[in-house]
Amino acid sequence: MDENLVIRQRVLPHWRLEYSTYFVTWCKLQHLPSLISEERSLIVDSILHFHRERYHVWAYVVMDDHVHVLLTPMNYPLSKILRTWKSYSARMINNHRGRTGSLWQVESFDRIIRNENEFVTKLEYILNNPLKRWPQIKNYKWADWTKDEFSYSRVEQPTEDKQATQANLRKESNNDFQ
Repeated sequence: MDENLVIRQRVLPHWRLEYSTYFVTWCKLQHLPSLISEERSLIVDSILHFHRERYHVWAYVVMDDHVHVLLTPMNYPLSKILRTWKSYSARMINNHRGRTGSLWQVESFDRIIRNENEFVTKLEYILNNPLKRWPQIKNYKWADWTKDEFSYSRVEQPTEDKQATQANLRKESNNDFQ
């Protein structure tokens, strides 16, 4: 296995591999009210704030109770990206609501995207998420993708070591958290 692969675990496993693209999800605490329009917009602004600087956002959706993002970190740790998004948005939303305390669940789900097919599958999942929840919806303004730059090949191409690691990941990951 590639020495650049790092695996950590709280409740969910978190695999890190340099130059990888990730599908990430985080959820609000269940007992709190749903995210309203202004709060969803604030989360989108937070996600896009360091786009092309610390990471490349390929797609995102902010639902009323969770968020999905497809991104490639750019020499900036995924854990810090997620911490920034979650802490900033929680602080701003709590200010808006006149409350303090946690907004998001502690754990986030993240998955290394292993190939172009999986990339497209996750992209479609993100963009179709509002339609699955609300079939009558016509235009959902808190979901988008970077159409002007859409190309999986723009992500740095893996070296032979990374290709071998990704092949091992496919073989070893029997628990596919979807």
